[in-house]
Amino acid sequence: MSPEQFWELDVVARLTLRGEELVKDKPEAYKIYQKYLRPDERQVMSFPDVNNLPNWSAQDYLNNYSIGLYLASIQEPTQEGINDGRKLFSIVADPRSPGFKKTSELIGNNPGVSNVYRAIPAGFKGDLGGRTEFMGHAISGLGGYLAYGEYVANGNRQYMLFVNLPGPSGTKHSLLMDIYTGNEPGFQSSVAALPG
Repeated sequence: MSPEQFWELDVVARLTLRGEELVKDKPEAYKIYQKYLRPDERQVMSFPDVNNLPNWSAQDYLNNYSIGLYLASIQEPTQEGINDGRKLFSIVADPRSPGFKKTSELIGNNPGVSNVYRAIPAGFKGDLGGRTEFMGHAISGLGGYLAYGEYVANGNRQYMLFVNLPGPSGTKHSLLMDIYTGNEPGFQSSVAALPG
């Protein structure tokens, strides 16, 4: 199955097929990743406690995304390995999310894709537990998070929407669903409805 065909599967099917691998391999990927982080990236990067997802901070969500992307990008440098990495990335970020295709194309053309974000105080609590949707995206019973992050490499800032989903064998996963600049219609009113 090609990466593009895999991306067409619903997220539950994608997690069933690759979720356990993601959970199992992330700690080792994090150890490798640490060797390549710049000092300013190392200051914000840590490995989130996967057993404590309901209590994650914005930084935990951002770090989890960065580690998952890095893991997807360091598969074997063969076409099969590149395809596997692109499939794996689809359980780190939703294939319909902004920038997904462009980022997935970096997998295999880069020794490891490193996108490290620093959480920025945003004036609202990003925890979306108890909500059923945000900006048209369904929020599962496991909740989600709206994080405001600054890309450490260049200072660009964006809002990143994560949705928490159940995976195989009782695992829980955080999936990047959408990215916002803050200027989208309805975004500011949606944020204003979040607890301060």
